[in-house]
Amino acid sequence: SFWKICRSKNILSYFKYEGFCISLVEAASAGCFLITSSVISAIDVTSNEKYGRIFPIESNAHQLAEMFSSLASKEEIMQSNCHNVQQYAHENYKWEMIVAKIEQLIV
Repeated sequence: SFWKICRSKNILSYFKYEGFCISLVEAASAGCFLITSSVISAIDVTSNEKYGRIFPIESNAHQLAEMFSSLASKEEIMQSNCHNVQQYAHENYKWEMIVAKIEQLIV
């Protein structure tokens, strides 16, 4: 649930195929560091890995464990990411902002 995400520091999303991964946006709005497979929306939602890491879909468990281990030793990245990713999610994915952008395009 969303409240469980709110208590997390990061989230792992692993899909082979995914259109737009709304769960990543929800995690970003909760301040989580995003770790996702290289689905189409990954670059956009992580802001080209500014707010997360993207791993190849073909990655194995050992490669993912190395990524987590590397990130665990970088607590300062996790802490600074929390507020910044929330702001990014708000500015780019909040429904009101999306509607305003669409309105600008069609008016």
